[in-house]
Amino acid sequence: RIPQSQPPRGRQPNTGLMAAPTPSHDHLVHEAVDYAVAHGLVMRTAGDAESFEHAPISLEPTPFPLRQYVRSLELSRVFNTLVEAI
Repeated sequence: RIPQSQPPRGRQPNTGLMAAPTPSHDHLVHEAVDYAVAHGLVMRTAGDAESFEHAPISLEPTPFPLRQYVRSLELSRVFNTLVEAI
């Protein structure tokens, strides 16, 4: 948890706006897009059957509610039993 006296990393204090990307962030974006394209994580561009773009990706962790995570673990056992029975 980030102390309230410090703004979250990458955000400007009291504005809620993202700070300008750093060169290392730009490099990471470039690497992620290259990886996505090289490994087939692409989709057709709307309106152009011959053009592709990389699928949406996230470079930062996405918050996920603990209660939903625990529920998914509970359901996974039931689901796995169903899949094995087929």
